[in-house]
Amino acid sequence: MADNNIKPLTFERHGKWGWQRFTSYAFAAGKHLASIAAAELPRATLSMPLAFARRENAFVFSAVLSPKPGENFYVDSVGRWLGAYVPACFRGYPFSLSRLPNSEKLVLCVDESSGLVTENGNEPLFDKNGELAPPVKEVLDFLQQVARNRSITDQGVAALSDAGVIREWPLSVTIDGEKIQLEGLYRIDDGKLNNLDDQKFLKLRKAGALPIAYAQLLSMANTRIFQKLAQLHAQVKTQPKVDLDKLLGDDDIFKF
Repeated sequence: MADNNIKPLTFERHGKWGWQRFTSYAFAAGKHLASIAAAELPRATLSMPLAFARRENAFVFSAVLSPKPGENFYVDSVGRWLGAYVPACFRGYPFSLSRLPNSEKLVLCVDESSGLVTENGNEPLFDKNGELAPPVKEVLDFLQQVARNRSITDQGVAALSDAGVIREWPLSVTIDGEKIQLEGLYRIDDGKLNNLDDQKFLKLRKAGALPIAYAQLLSMANTRIFQKLAQLHAQVKTQPKVDLDKLLGDDDIFKF
């Protein structure tokens, strides 16, 4: 837990605190990448470009939310999400699962700097018996589902890496006449994937890697959305009440 504001949720520390649900995605405005689990592919593949990003010695399957580091084109200036799908990694906020130092165990944590968890919060975090309140338990269950599926996804991505079918993707887009290039992304090398021998291809299938590979390739056409999102940002600045209903997703917040 590198962020000092993210603390394990405990009755001893937070027993008398409460929380409120977020109404703005401003907390995600600086994220140009979002980790994606395989269960999200049916929606994410149609809504945003997908790529692989390096994290230490491994690749992480990710949604590309902007061609510019430190910006999220899917979040407008008033915190609204401008897309048809919200990645699961954002939907549990201000809660998250993190590993304690020197431990592999995932524990429920909360971002104390979010402004959503305070001593005067609307909803209790714990019940009178010191157990997680039902809404918080619902969030925990969702985050655990995401973590389990992400672990499976990581195995599939590792298999693609081992097969040598991931290569660099210098993403380049043009927005309002400006050419923008985002480094540090990787994509599937479809030529190498198609030329794998039967044994290696079967190994990818058994690892659940093929849906990830094909989803990534299919999603690359979604880079065109950045021009549209940039136009929406400009429109919001001049018309703050612009109707975004057709763009906003209607996901049940705690389901894939």
